[in-house]
Amino acid sequence: MANPKMTLAWFTKAAKAVRVAKVLIDVDQTFLEEVAFHCQQCVEMGIKGFLVFHDIKFKKIHVIETLSALASILDPSLIKILEPAKDFTDYATSYRYPDAKIQKEDLTEEQVREAVKIADVIYQELRARIPLT
Repeated sequence: MANPKMTLAWFTKAAKAVRVAKVLIDVDQTFLEEVAFHCQQCVEMGIKGFLVFHDIKFKKIHVIETLSALASILDPSLIKILEPAKDFTDYATSYRYPDAKIQKEDLTEEQVREAVKIADVIYQELRARIPLT
């Protein structure tokens, strides 16, 4: 294990992101884009924590598919687990910036609630693979 302190820091950030998403979705449905962003952050940070634990270097990127591919090399069972989040990168870009190059259709509450579930499952699966206290 490369850096247990940094691994734990990534997973702590991921846990906070999914908690924020869970709270926000129930507070006000006008925050759908913000909730989706926190789902993306949870998955990104969880994968990065997994990679740091395994001493895998990665560029400062936010592309879930690229990070998922790196993690899946280490643990092929993650392919199926991470696949539902493959489009989460858009939650960090297209939905957050009014001048994004590619504008997407508005997110629905149903889509975002599903994103929260996906992010939570991915966080739990990744965290379960890391023996930290």
